[in-house]
Amino acid sequence: MNIMHPDDRTLERYLNKHIDELMNKRVALHLRACPDCRRRLAAFVDMELLLENMPLLDAPSGLSDRVMEALRQEPPMAVERPALKQETAGKKTFWRTELANGLVATAATFLFIYSGAMGKLISLDAYELEAGVRSGTRLLFQTIELLSKQLLT
Repeated sequence: MNIMHPDDRTLERYLNKHIDELMNKRVALHLRACPDCRRRLAAFVDMELLLENMPLLDAPSGLSDRVMEALRQEPPMAVERPALKQETAGKKTFWRTELANGLVATAATFLFIYSGAMGKLISLDAYELEAGVRSGTRLLFQTIELLSKQLLT
């Protein structure tokens, strides 16, 4: 007997066939041995049948017009929290740093490909591989260092 009972979400996904094949087999095997989980699954089946048989209600006429009019009349309320501004000040600095680092990495990647360094590394002769990789790597590091200095100053 399987000790791990599937949770409600897994049972719902099993019922609606929105589950991968391996998990489907595991749940089916568990359901054969567990009467409690079969009762829970039967409750989900009953609930779905009940929901399918319920009539759909129409919204009252003019509801959307009234809602839109109410939204136009009430300006959004702005609540200022000084403590929240202090908390987000550190986050802004973090995001600026992350943005700068991302831009540097993007520019370095573009230059690496555009300068032909990628092509040079790919077309190296097998006998000169070590020397070629070292010179290509040195060129890449010099390009990244130069670009980083220009972007961060």
